[in-house]
Amino acid sequence: MSNELKNLLTNTRAKYENVIASAVDGVYLYGAGFIGRWSVDYLERSRVPVLGFVDSDPAKWGKAIKGKQVFRPSDTCIRQAKAILITSRHAVRPVKKLLAHLPAAIMSIDELVVHRASEEELQQIESLLEHDERSLQTFHAVLSAMLVGSTQSLAPFADNRPFFDRFGFFNRDQEIFVDAGAYVGDSLERFIWSVNGVFHHIHAFEPGSAQFQALEKRVNRLCQEWALKADSISLVNKGLSADNRVALVDSAENLTQMTLEEIRGGDESGTANRVVTVSLDSYFNGNKYTFLKVDVEGSEAALLQGARESIAQHRPRVALSIYHYPTDVFELPLQLHRLNSDYLFFLGHHSSQLMETVLYAKDKHD
Repeated sequence: MSNELKNLLTNTRAKYENVIASAVDGVYLYGAGFIGRWSVDYLERSRVPVLGFVDSDPAKWGKAIKGKQVFRPSDTCIRQAKAILITSRHAVRPVKKLLAHLPAAIMSIDELVVHRASEEELQQIESLLEHDERSLQTFHAVLSAMLVGSTQSLAPFADNRPFFDRFGFFNRDQEIFVDAGAYVGDSLERFIWSVNGVFHHIHAFEPGSAQFQALEKRVNRLCQEWALKADSISLVNKGLSADNRVALVDSAENLTQMTLEEIRGGDESGTANRVVTVSLDSYFNGNKYTFLKVDVEGSEAALLQGARESIAQHRPRVALSIYHYPTDVFELPLQLHRLNSDYLFFLGHHSSQLMETVLYAKDKHD
């Protein structure tokens, strides 16, 4: 562990312990968005009661999210709160200033998660990355950003080239690429450019109907521009998860901030849309794929669970997003390592924000 990171952990430990002691009777979460919803489950699994949300958006006031009411920052219960966790991870410092007048113990959910990680977990991740100094430094920079609520530590490591620069695809003309979370086809297009239009097949998965329509339009254009065979790209209007199932949601038009594990049944007589999920193991049924890119809005762990047999058997190169949840940077590398202990790991960060952190895995025999 770097000296800087050690000092940060030491200097913020007392604040963490104060928050934990103050949270015995419950906490409020500032930010009723994607990370806020996740934090409810995360904290209550840890036996930390969540009393409600506080949010600056008037449209959310009075509503219930995950069964918790959303309050105004000026509400009496917030002014008297003992502990508040900031889940608006891209605005930690402004929110801290906004709440500074309150008597509550305050810290970000990211900071809490880093402190809750065991020394053993940290050492395990470091051991996976220690063969590559830049990857190890990137890991420490990500943790520092989580601890201080600023992305300044990430600046020396960030670039805007995710997924396809790390390994190099030169002369790999039989590439079978799985685009998990294809969205509107932006990463699919970057893949085609990276291999100069030479590949065996692409399987692109996208559950959102609006995004899938845009994906189809882009692929039609790419097939014309690159003179590709129409059957060389399979577009799949499904999500990837641990198993095969069908769910109903009120809106399948925008799934970009909803994990497939959050989807619950809807009303078939209303305006619900069907969302189908499939596991990679069942989809490929023993057949091979060579490169797996995963960016599935927080469903990464479930996807890996549904791909455990094919990853163990075929050992594809993997580019795995590990930034959607604060715990991802600790849990997902170890989960992937368990699927193939021969993977060599690298870590890249591709954004000026606390997002687009990608774990790269390549079998040592590749």
